[in-house]
Amino acid sequence: MRLAAGILYYRYWPQIREAVDALLAQTRPPEEVVALDNGSGDEGAAHLRESYPSIEVHEISVNRGPVGGMNQLMMKLLALECDAILILTHDCRLAPTALQHLEARLEADEALGAVGPLLGNASEPDRLCSAGGTIDPRTWHPSVLNVPDQMSAWSGRGPLAVHWLNGSAVLLRAAAARDTGLFVEKFFYGNDEVDYFTRMRRVGWHVECVPDAVAWEEPGHAQPYLEVRNKLSFIARNAPKRILVREILRTLYWALRDVVRRPHGTDRQRPWLQLRGLVDFLRNRWGPPPPRGKPAFGSWSARRESGRSACSS
Repeated sequence: MRLAAGILYYRYWPQIREAVDALLAQTRPPEEVVALDNGSGDEGAAHLRESYPSIEVHEISVNRGPVGGMNQLMMKLLALECDAILILTHDCRLAPTALQHLEARLEADEALGAVGPLLGNASEPDRLCSAGGTIDPRTWHPSVLNVPDQMSAWSGRGPLAVHWLNGSAVLLRAAAARDTGLFVEKFFYGNDEVDYFTRMRRVGWHVECVPDAVAWEEPGHAQPYLEVRNKLSFIARNAPKRILVREILRTLYWALRDVVRRPHGTDRQRPWLQLRGLVDFLRNRWGPPPPRGKPAFGSWSARRESGRSACSS
């Protein structure tokens, strides 16, 4: 099996060296390695070319968000005509045998479209972040599989069928990636991989987490605005309409309740950002979240210029 690997990054020099070094040190190294600068506008790409002459470094001038950058990376990898492509974000570090285990599992089952590693917390290496995720068939809510929460407790477990994988580190069969298409860019950040792997399974491919393969990243935090808007978008794209109506009403109720009651410890902006996410979903408005510090229902004129800087999806 011929493999190509790519890393999406944004303003992450020199920290990205840890992810690159780990990729190049794999017991089963990829035949091709690509790095894509997601519109950083700094000297990071030049430093990468100088430090890693064997890597193909590309730059895009306009940052359309983490999902848009990942789509650009996937297209470049698929153009290399490999059997499988590994996509990584700039803060994801693979254990030395991770790619070897992922490839072995993909080769062992032709029905598999994608496999991912066990993802741990880089700051607490034995703390599990994700072993993939599931989708509740009654509510269509996605949930992360993270119990037991110690990485060591998963040692020796066999492959686990999941509904979706964390987009920080995934090995995709090229045929499955072409059948599924690209990530949906309107998500911008969050729920894009849940939607992607739902589509992959719908066209007949299976998805698994391989606990023998291990990686670490710094986990992100869900933003209330994107959490609501993107969750509703995922449900609208995939679930029955009655589920969407129920979720809209449920979201409206809980946000308004928090506006009125302001429970102890709740961020005062949170319910307003949730309401803004609901309103923008209904108005079909996408892109990055509102600028921090702005009122949730304030000006939206700068939304295209003020996106999230991370490239993890």
